[in-house]
Amino acid sequence: MRTFVLGMVAVLALSAIATAAPIFSENFDSMTVGQVPAGWTGVGATPAIVSQDKAASGSNSVKTPGTTVNSTAAADYNIVGMTTKNWEATWKFNSTATSTRDFIQLRSYSGGGSSGSLQQLISFGNYNTGGANKYMFRIAVGASPALPLATWGNTSITRVNDVWKEMKVTHTDLGNGTANVKFYVDGVEGASWNTTAVFPLTQIRIGSALSNNNSASYFDDIVVTPEPATLALLASGLFLVRRRRA
Repeated sequence: MRTFVLGMVAVLALSAIATAAPIFSENFDSMTVGQVPAGWTGVGATPAIVSQDKAASGSNSVKTPGTTVNSTAAADYNIVGMTTKNWEATWKFNSTATSTRDFIQLRSYSGGGSSGSLQQLISFGNYNTGGANKYMFRIAVGASPALPLATWGNTSITRVNDVWKEMKVTHTDLGNGTANVKFYVDGVEGASWNTTAVFPLTQIRIGSALSNNNSASYFDDIVVTPEPATLALLASGLFLVRRRRA
């Protein structure tokens, strides 16, 4: 009987994890075309705008302009009150050229939001270094081992122009002063790396705020949740321990 009850508790825990509300979610559908989205702060001379012509779903997406060689477009959103170091971020990404520098940045500041010192910066998307036209990732602080391309590395996944891709980053606190960070495109793991700078998210930046080679990129359906695989593992592990003790 006790084993059955514990099993039901584990099932309910796993179900709660699967249906847990996102920490942050943004689909841009309520935004006004041509404006910086509400709650976001434009960065650079040409801030990110909302566009209706390339939405992954719904009506709108955010576009970093490709009108000049030096389109330094980006937009920031501060995440308030996030404390978990086990998190997952997903979004849709469409880049019109492989040579552009456009990506999402997942940041952590010591004072929360954008205040204090930068503790960690994880990026994923297109960059103009490396080789073989791969999607690239960055772990700016504490990468272990050090990344080969000045805090950037290549994934194993080839970039594709003008096609919506689902990008995902998982950040798993290993409990020993190290976190594992994985990078996925359309559900396929392209890279896995460790870092010794282990923090919750405090800010998301859309775009690089760098020149993007006159090439627009689009971002849609950004969601941040507690990292489900880790929480599920903890729940199932607790169940197994208690079952052995029964």
